[in-house]
Parts: sequence; structure tokens; C-alpha cells
Amino acid sequence: MLENGKEEELRIIGPRDGSAQGIFDTFRTIEFEFFRTDSLTEPGDQFPAGSEGDLDAHPDEDWEVVRGQVALLMLAQPDEGFRITQDMNFKMRQGDDGLWRLARWIDDPLQGDCSASSSKPTTESITWGRLKASF
Repeated sequence: MLENGKEEELRIIGPRDGSAQGIFDTFRTIEFEFFRTDSLTEPGDQFPAGSEGDLDAHPDEDWEVVRGQVALLMLAQPDEGFRITQDMNFKMRQGDDGLWRLARWIDDPLQGDCSASSSKPTTESITWGRLKASF
């Protein structure tokens, strides 16, 4: 399983200082659709730390989990780019200010449509993890 920290994700997306190109600099068109299929509450008392630095542990707070299918279309040119369709889990925690923030984003490359799209034959179907790994 690929696990990136916040700084690595920012490097992939595109550094704030503009020192290197990331995903947002590479693609002229980025379309994102989310189709929610399920949601649940993960009680903190059921997620103690299994080891030091356990990213899934949250023993002192409950997290909200939203699962669904994400459809991403990322085009560098009108007929060149990637289409991503896969299931993802978004785990969110509530901050002291009452706002919900993303704690974990878990993509499931084994779920969803990994076939090429007939509407854009020159776009390649790919998983989100594979696309990020290329940056």
C-alpha cells in the first residue's frame, strides 16, 4: 500500500512555491465527479493504535467515512490524458473549529471500471495511485 504524507501529496499535486510541476500544472482539464454509495461512523474506541505512527488509529475521536465511486478525467490536450474510475473511501475528522477535514483518502484500484473509454479512445484508463506514482 502506498502511503504518502501531506508534504509528498503536495509535491505530487504541485508545490505551493511553484518550484516544480505537478498534476495541476500538467493537465489543462480536470473533471471530478463523486457518486456516494455508503457512509458510516468509525467509532474511535474501535481504532486503537496497532503500532507507533499507525495512520488509521483514532482512539480519542470518531471519524466519518464516505465511500463512493470517483470519476476523474484529466486531459493535457483535448484528446490526450487519463480517465480514472474507481472506488474511494474518504475518512474525515472534525476539527476544534467544527469543520470536517480529510484525514485519510484510500483508493481501491481493484474496484471500478478499468477499461478504456469508447468516447475518448486516446485517453488511457489508469488508477489514481498509478498516475500519482508517475509524478
